[in-house]
Amino acid sequence: CGVFLHGLLSWSSLLLPLPTKRIFTKPMIWPEFRLHSITFATRHVVATLLTLNNLWPDENDHVILHAMARAAVVLGAVKAASYITDRYG
Repeated sequence: CGVFLHGLLSWSSLLLPLPTKRIFTKPMIWPEFRLHSITFATRHVVATLLTLNNLWPDENDHVILHAMARAAVVLGAVKAASYITDRYG
């Protein structure tokens, strides 16, 4: 339940208004930062749920598949963050 709340908290930030451009003179977040936060919080939620439910490929039987699945989750988040930076940064 706590993992789900972690993700929900990040996603709920979409309900709050933000300036469309960065304002460097004021201590506030901007759309790019918020989307990065959501991306990496979601990565944590997905990886944790996969681990808690024992849904990763079996490391003992499929070492390569296990590593590729974990890398896909991590690199997928990195790719999403790069897209966010390109689009909003």
